[in-house]
Amino acid sequence: MKEAYCEHIYSSIVFGFNGYKYCNSVWDGPDFIPYDEDDAWNKNEKRRVNIISDLKKGIVPPNCVGCSDLHYIEENHVQEVSINDSIINKITIFNYNHCNCRCFYCSVNSVYSGDEVQKSNFYDVLPLLKKLESNNRITNNTFIAFNGGEPTMLEEFNDIANMALDKHCKTEILSNGIVYNEMISKLLIDRDDSILYISLDCGTNDTFKRMKIVDRFNDVVLNIKRYVDDLKKAGKEPYQIRIKYIIFPNVNDNKKEIDAFFKICKECGVKTVARTVNHCNRNVNQDKNKLFLETSVIKSYKYFKEQAELFNMNLIPELWADVIVENKVYSCRKISPVTRLKSELHFLFGNKNKKFI
Repeated sequence: MKEAYCEHIYSSIVFGFNGYKYCNSVWDGPDFIPYDEDDAWNKNEKRRVNIISDLKKGIVPPNCVGCSDLHYIEENHVQEVSINDSIINKITIFNYNHCNCRCFYCSVNSVYSGDEVQKSNFYDVLPLLKKLESNNRITNNTFIAFNGGEPTMLEEFNDIANMALDKHCKTEILSNGIVYNEMISKLLIDRDDSILYISLDCGTNDTFKRMKIVDRFNDVVLNIKRYVDDLKKAGKEPYQIRIKYIIFPNVNDNKKEIDAFFKICKECGVKTVARTVNHCNRNVNQDKNKLFLETSVIKSYKYFKEQAELFNMNLIPELWADVIVENKVYSCRKISPVTRLKSELHFLFGNKNKKFI
């Protein structure tokens, strides 16, 4: 009998908006154990043991069927586990949605309760990380990814960053760059494989305001340069700082915007850029789960690569996006009508004068 195996059930944990689970995915995989349930942490640990026991029998949880991380191996090769054992290889921190941007494309907008989010997170992750640390489950091989709202606004961010520094953990931070935080530079300096992504997405102030619904373009450009300078002062080339450009039809899918983007990156001393296409394209063909890409998006995607070569910058490969552009069609993650409407209203009528922290 073949046994099912997933390394992430053993060694990856996601702290999501409403709870936590052993998995590598925020959106798929086992359901989250609600953080406010009685004895939630132990319930999560016990479920992990039970899932692995089922996998040994070839029984796969419904939400895991078809996952690319799931493999079938020979019998007696799947290792049994106990509660609170095994090293954690990856920690995804996604328990916060507080942000100083209102990007019209952001999936985190779907959990906003209003124009402002009053609390920076839904529950505290640091005590749970300390629990893992006390059981020697966090090591210098542990990868910590911040992937929710804006991490620099997370009340626990500096404390978690200090823990990562103490354990010499690899980190990946997704930020809008509006707020500078010295701890980010320290994390990048500590490990050559730690990464900072900043989604600039444009090259002009007007387009920035249209996409982000805030007027902070100059702050982001200034902070990109500050992070680059921090690494240079530490004797490092800033290849770990990746400036991202998400291509949207009729917004930033033109040569003028891309040219301005690369000019700014060059002036800031950026060495690495990243490109991708939008996840929530509004143009849907007859198959409602499929989306098609406009010709302008495809041309801009290719032109971006040409400019990266021209400016001698590293371009981070996005294999799934390459496949999308090649096939000109892709599957869409389902978005509720309310979320889509809110994004549209922010995009069309967002109050550009409203100030966020």
